[in-house]
Amino acid sequence: MSDLLPCPFCNGEAEYCLGDDGPVICVECNATAPEDKDWNRRYTSSEWQCVPKEPSFQMLSADGCASDHGGKGCIHHENRKRIWSAMLSAAPKPGDA
Repeated sequence: MSDLLPCPFCNGEAEYCLGDDGPVICVECNATAPEDKDWNRRYTSSEWQCVPKEPSFQMLSADGCASDHGGKGCIHHENRKRIWSAMLSAAPKPGDA
């Protein structure tokens, strides 16, 4: 058993799902990792940035369109979600050569 670092997403407390070994979960946001070595890995390169799998409304509206649509989503948001998903699928994963 190793010491678990705080959650990289919400800074919450992490614990093992199955006793003192195995999968790890954040008790605050439910982020998971298969093993403690994966959980404790932190990428510090300026070339990487952690982003959610699904963009938030604020992310979809970052160009200012929220003020143009009274704070409601627009047709452009659906297109941005499709682009976001395609980009994440095509993005290299940490550790890829």
